[in-house]
Amino acid sequence: MKYHDIQLTGSLQVTGSLSIPVGTTAERPTNPKSGSLRLNSSNGRMEIYTAASGSQWEVVGAQTAAAAVADPTNLEYLLIAGGAGGAIQHGGGGGAGGYLSSSLNSVTSGSSWTVTVGGAGAGGIYNSGNASGTDGVDSIIAGMGVTITAAGGGGGSSYATQTVPGNGGSGGGGGNQTSGTQSGGSGTAGQGNNGGDGSTSSTNYPSGGGGGAGAVGGNASAGVGGNGGVGKRSNITGTLTYYAGGGGSATYQGGTPGTGGQGGGATGISAGSTNGNNATTNTGGGGSGGNGGGGYYGGSGGAGVTIFAYPTGSINGGGGIVGTTSSGKKYHQFNSSGTLTLGGANDFQIPKQSNLSLLWRPDDFSSRGTSTVTDLSGNSRNGTVSGATLGNNPYYTFNGSNTKIYNSLTRPNSAQTLIAWMRFDGDGSAGYSLTGWQEGGSYNYLGRQNNGNIYYYMGNATGGQISYTMTNGTWYMITSTVDLSGDHTVYVDTTARATNSSINMGSNGSIPLTVGAIGSTSNHFHNGLIGTVAFYTTNFLQADVTEFYNSTKHNFV
Repeated sequence: MKYHDIQLTGSLQVTGSLSIPVGTTAERPTNPKSGSLRLNSSNGRMEIYTAASGSQWEVVGAQTAAAAVADPTNLEYLLIAGGAGGAIQHGGGGGAGGYLSSSLNSVTSGSSWTVTVGGAGAGGIYNSGNASGTDGVDSIIAGMGVTITAAGGGGGSSYATQTVPGNGGSGGGGGNQTSGTQSGGSGTAGQGNNGGDGSTSSTNYPSGGGGGAGAVGGNASAGVGGNGGVGKRSNITGTLTYYAGGGGSATYQGGTPGTGGQGGGATGISAGSTNGNNATTNTGGGGSGGNGGGGYYGGSGGAGVTIFAYPTGSINGGGGIVGTTSSGKKYHQFNSSGTLTLGGANDFQIPKQSNLSLLWRPDDFSSRGTSTVTDLSGNSRNGTVSGATLGNNPYYTFNGSNTKIYNSLTRPNSAQTLIAWMRFDGDGSAGYSLTGWQEGGSYNYLGRQNNGNIYYYMGNATGGQISYTMTNGTWYMITSTVDLSGDHTVYVDTTARATNSSINMGSNGSIPLTVGAIGSTSNHFHNGLIGTVAFYTTNFLQADVTEFYNSTKHNFV
């Protein structure tokens, strides 16, 4: 039985639960009575209608809306450990780092994953102690109570010291022996394979190849070194790629060296007094064997790599170098250790897209480049890279004397914001390390003096030194913003460090925006690293600076 418009006096005692009206904001009653109570399904809050507050619906008490949690999703991963070094003196090839590929199920917004990328094992050096290759380092991912470890590759064995090859993700190649075959090192089940056996043959002293993720290392035979074992393929980035190939064996001059396994493994050498070849970095490949006495060494392995991928639309992440697969998945590649942080679908997005005039992101595969950095704002303001080096990290390196990135972006004489993530590693030339414009008496640049203090200019020589020291080896987000009235503020991270009122912006700029230096004369070079750079044709408020900081900080702090 249902009753409508029940009016009660006194008190109402209910056991169990009391159901109240539920509906969206648009479904509120047309003519509610004061004291009417309902649950607003649009915001998840209980509300009451009261005439005392101007005849409106008010939230009851100190309520908070239920946190929006992204739908659980599967987080694919590829975990590759560091490859091992090859040995010297007819050395065996280094074993590949362990290869693991699977999915983490029911990953939700708010989780984070610590990534440890295993370093490469060094090649053996000809002396009494370490002629054999050094083992690669484990790669690890950890989060949500789960820890997954890929084992570093095992180092190759040397004829010089008759040592045992290393065990690991894949085993190192066995060295040539004067008597008795030297077996290859053991691989880890589910991650890699054994290294190849060395030979007792004195014909060019061949050794075994390092094991790979997909196959065992090749055994040596008379005059012929063992090949590195082939790696395995992964399509996690949208491009089918081999990883974790074993290193090839060296032979003495005139022999046939072993080839490197597909997946970054290095090919061996057959000349006297020659270093081994290094594996390809961030593949987990094994280094090759080398030849020679004092001062010569085997090839180093390749550092590992960790890659995550997930469908867009439910979650989004920050950390590593990001890209998009051909199927629309987003992936994060970690060439060095870091943290993958997951949030909602709209988290980690660059704010204020409508006023974004330029965006350079070396932490994005669609932007980074060794000769050109592509503008992601949609305005085609690509930067020309002059001397600055990219490497395998989400930033450019500047040498402090002649490196820069520049673009023809014209500086407006109205509201604007310039942002740059910077790390100073030393003093640059001419006293300053800077980013921005300089043209006659009109300036707009950011940086620091050689005493460590921030130095800035905005407009017609308005600015100067800020007594805030930025230390070497620390990342900072520096923001310079000016509003329509000419009020100028400099932020370090999310804190305002200097302000100027009603500055004279001067004429429109005609000199290109320069990162790592200033002006057409290209002086005041930056010594250190620069990551994300953005320019807006609007001024930022404190909240905007904080939002940009939180959206981009994951590779820097």
